[in-house]
Amino acid sequence: MMKRPESVEELKDLISMEVFTLFAGMDEEYKTIIQPYKKAQVAGKYSVEYLSQLKKETVDQIHELMTSRKALAFAKLDEINALYEVIEDVIPVDFQGANALLVETKRANAMKLIDTKIKTAKDTKAVYLELIKAYQNDEFLVQYLDAKSEELPETQAILIQQAFNETQANPFSAVIQRNKAALTTLLSPKSTKYPSYLFAGVEGPNKYVNRDIIADLDLSNRINEGWKHTMNTDQSGVE
Repeated sequence: MMKRPESVEELKDLISMEVFTLFAGMDEEYKTIIQPYKKAQVAGKYSVEYLSQLKKETVDQIHELMTSRKALAFAKLDEINALYEVIEDVIPVDFQGANALLVETKRANAMKLIDTKIKTAKDTKAVYLELIKAYQNDEFLVQYLDAKSEELPETQAILIQQAFNETQANPFSAVIQRNKAALTTLLSPKSTKYPSYLFAGVEGPNKYVNRDIIADLDLSNRINEGWKHTMNTDQSGVE
């Protein structure tokens, strides 16, 4: 089980290890997919119509490769994001039990905890944000929190509304969403580019390098050019 990173930098390291390693080997698959078209292209025995259809099928296969890897990456990003769904110093309780008295007791205890936290809060907005996350699945307590916010001065009440709106807007979620957005763009089935070296990530000096799919297909030696041999062992000696 993954340990929840406690800093943004630790989160980035975890994403690098758990998410972008899922793209290892994708470049080799990309080249393998392209090879049949390249061979047919130089064979000199196929019609223009056949080559055109084979080219389309090859591009479709590349997009399928990109889509399948994106699905794996998104699943892992969702798994990492789930690490932040439980608030450590407020323990969410199960309000679905069959024993009504037990449910009411749990709610009463939660209300006392809510009251205490609000009264002693140095940062009211942060405390409400924490409580909203902890009790968002219980309508009764959400309504209780809403009622409590109405007891606050107007300026603080406005901050509480912001807290509701920003429940998901924390720095950890922001990193995860930024990576999702980048992968959505890079691995779009409509893209004419292929992101090589994606296992290196989407940020930093060694990040991915976009390749033009059609150029790789149509230019005679294009598929053998532009690969960094230090990162692609099967292309050693090729710059």
